[in-house]
Amino acid sequence: MIDKNVKNELISIIVPVYNVEKYLSECIDSLIYQTYSNIEIILIDDGSTDSSGDICDNYSKKDKRIKVIHKENTGLSDSRNIGINQSKGNLITFVDSDDIIDTTMIDVLYKNMQKENADISIIAYTLLTKSGNKYPLFPNIYMTLNSKDAIDYSYRMRYFSVSACGKLYKKHLFNNIKYPVNKICEDQYTTYKLFYKSNIIVYDSSPLYFYRRRKSSIMNSKISNSFDCILSSKEVLKFTTKIYDSPIESVRLNYVLFCLLFYNSSILKNTFFTRPNKYTTKIIKKNKKLLLNTHILSNFKKIQILIFLYLKPLYVLLYKTFSFFRNLNYFE
Repeated sequence: MIDKNVKNELISIIVPVYNVEKYLSECIDSLIYQTYSNIEIILIDDGSTDSSGDICDNYSKKDKRIKVIHKENTGLSDSRNIGINQSKGNLITFVDSDDIIDTTMIDVLYKNMQKENADISIIAYTLLTKSGNKYPLFPNIYMTLNSKDAIDYSYRMRYFSVSACGKLYKKHLFNNIKYPVNKICEDQYTTYKLFYKSNIIVYDSSPLYFYRRRKSSIMNSKISNSFDCILSSKEVLKFTTKIYDSPIESVRLNYVLFCLLFYNSSILKNTFFTRPNKYTTKIIKKNKKLLLNTHILSNFKKIQILIFLYLKPLYVLLYKTFSFFRNLNYFE
């Protein structure tokens, strides 16, 4: 049973903000109307050039729980790190400023954390599309995990991801851990370390975090110019192989699939024949057996990989077509 006195525990919600004037008010509204009211909302304006900074200031005048920090543009990781340092709560969570959360999300995360005496509490995502549809991304399940299993499940693509959002953390986990500045895939560089430091992680598939997929998001706009996602996935693979004496299949798959993702991004820029793509193709071919025999990937994904391996011109054409229709349903 949850101690009612613990209900007074302060939870810090950290929200990096950069040029999201179109979505910011909806995001902040979803925070201030949480059923769990003992929160502080830290809005870090990362040098926005639109009206986002003014929107933050206006909300801080209406709700004393809101704290606004204005700074020069140094990126998402630095904003999160500043938010952690400035937070007063022993529990923290992150929300992206173009997303929204269900009014019960903080309450559910907190109650599950207390119930299981967990270090991290996780809920599931719902994908918001431009057409107004909502797509829960994961199957219905509730489970507690140790650190190794949490790392494994975060890469199985059926439960939860390594994203910083949709999770409630005990703040002490971030002692000596920071989000890497000037890196893409900053979550992948960080989340596995937080899992490793945790004794118990609880996961509830209630789809209470609403993720808005945008064309201008960091992952969509910069991944084609960065090798960071491959390097970060390789770092996780090396770490887990060393700690647990053998590779975790899902982590190994993640490394190979990020190589494929990097190649996919190059298709849209017509940069197939670069040295990085030769490297990624080599990694994919080297792990062909793993890709085709694993039970983690769907048959559809395996067909995609076969086309990549043996009919690459067709693969390029199909991916360009797929990307065109997918982008029609992205937010701007």
